[in-house]
Amino acid sequence: MDHQVENTQSKQGRDQHKANEHLANDRTGLAWIRTGLAIIGLGFVISRFGMLLRAQARPDLPPSAIHYSTLLGVALVALGVLTLVFALISYLRIHLAIEQNRFAGTPWLVATLMGLLAVLGILLFLYMWLVS
Repeated sequence: MDHQVENTQSKQGRDQHKANEHLANDRTGLAWIRTGLAIIGLGFVISRFGMLLRAQARPDLPPSAIHYSTLLGVALVALGVLTLVFALISYLRIHLAIEQNRFAGTPWLVATLMGLLAVLGILLFLYMWLVS
């Protein structure tokens, strides 16, 4: 009887641990959603703000002319969408790994996003330096 109580407590402990892992995965997924949306919003703002500045500085240019701020804004929106797609893939892979009691992190997602954001940040810096 003592052995049966021990097994029940052990199973409850594993179930609690698995629930905690799933909740942590959910929180991480929500953080990636916020990150992706913030990147998309930043891209939209950069693109539209660049259009506003160009319209004030050079009203003779057609509004459809593509400039660096538009390209940077579109790149950030695309990066935000890619972030959401890769975050979904990572979330689902981790969910499955937790269910199968095998877990491997996804450092490639963070490293890739950091690298791409650094490149876009450098491009934004160069754009602002050259335009001003």
